[in-house]
Parts: sequence; C-alpha cells; structure tokens
Amino acid sequence: MGSSYYSRQTLSALWRQYRQYGYWKVRVMQKHPRQMRWRQAVPPAFALTLLVTGAAAPISGAARRLLGLALGTYAAADMLASLIVARRHGRRHLPLLPAVFAVLHLGYGVGFLWGMVRFAGRWRQPASNPPATLPGGSPAGGEPVVARGRPGS
Repeated sequence: MGSSYYSRQTLSALWRQYRQYGYWKVRVMQKHPRQMRWRQAVPPAFALTLLVTGAAAPISGAARRLLGLALGTYAAADMLASLIVARRHGRRHLPLLPAVFAVLHLGYGVGFLWGMVRFAGRWRQPASNPPATLPGGSPAGGEPVVARGRPGS
C-alpha cells in the first residue's frame, strides 16, 4: 500500500482542507466517540473562544481582555512553534509558518464547530447489548431471537 501527499499551494486551499477535516471529524466522533482525544477539541475551543469574546468585546471589557489574552497566548505559542519548526527544517520557512499554523488551527476549529451545528441531530445511540442466548440461538426464556450486533461480539 502506498500514499501520496500533495501540499496545498495557497493558504486559502489549506484553510478549505482543514475546515473540511474539522467538519467531518464531527461525524467520525459521532460514530466512534472513543477515538476522540482531548487535543482534537483544542482548536474548536479556541475558535469558539474567539467567536464569543469577539462578539461580546464591543460591549464588555472582560470579553475584550479575554480576547486579548487568548490572542496573545496563541500568538506566543504560534511564534514559538514556528521558531522550532524553522530551526529544524530551514529558516526560510519562518515568515509563513505563523500564518500556516493559524490556518490549520482555526480552519479545523471553525469546521468542527460548523459540523457540530450541521450534524447536531445525528448522535449515535448506544447499542444495546443483545440478550444472553443459549447454544442454538434461544434466549434463556426459550423464544428464538434475531441476532443483533456484530458476529463474534
């Protein structure tokens, strides 16, 4: 098996790619909730923080301060990560890296939030366990049952 990766040529193309990743991650999470990791929730939490504090900033000093804190903290982490990557892979990448990281995180985060809205009614219901059966497929009460669940589970 092999695979190929084609890098995106523009930041807008990268934005679209990561927005789609975030959007469809919601469906994956709905179908397979145990595969989700806390780090996958950070970009949507950051995007939501920016949306809420940005909307409230014109009327709330606390929202302005929180927005400034969130942006300042992100900018510092973004620059540190950019410096680390540029040191490992060449300083010529440094001018674009902060924008690339912001596009990755915000594109994924916004896509995830939109997916949460779009797929709000599609949360998977937990599978009920099939009743215990006796050899031959009859339940303990004697009535035949139709098998539920995956074979061998």
